[in-house]
Amino acid sequence: MTLESLDKYKEWGPSVLRFVLGSLFVVAGVQKFMMTEGVTGMFSNMLGLPGGAATVYLVAIIELVGGLMFLTGWNVRVAAIPLTIAMLVAGITMWNAALGNPDMNGWQAFMQSWSGFLAAAGCASLLLSGPGAAAMKK
Repeated sequence: MTLESLDKYKEWGPSVLRFVLGSLFVVAGVQKFMMTEGVTGMFSNMLGLPGGAATVYLVAIIELVGGLMFLTGWNVRVAAIPLTIAMLVAGITMWNAALGNPDMNGWQAFMQSWSGFLAAAGCASLLLSGPGAAAMKK
């Protein structure tokens, strides 16, 4: 088997990313609904985000609905837009919060925010590539 023989499976590349990100977003969205009070405190106090519980609910809805859309492959490009934006905001916000912590250096700040940036990159990739194989709607 050569690497070129894998070309017939290239439609599955975006699908793998879609399944992984979709699962993570569904879990994160459900968690925010289940732990709204604690997440609201973290968003407000640690990260300085405005809006209180309304912001938590907005992010939870984006993650839960977008995650389900990724998992099913339905309107993946539409779902990828708010998810990409939300994850960029999460990465930047975590970066700024970590840099404001005198106990952290730049590398530690990066490590605190990398998951948001990686998720944003994955969502942007799906925005560009589409859903791949095993999708309800391309």
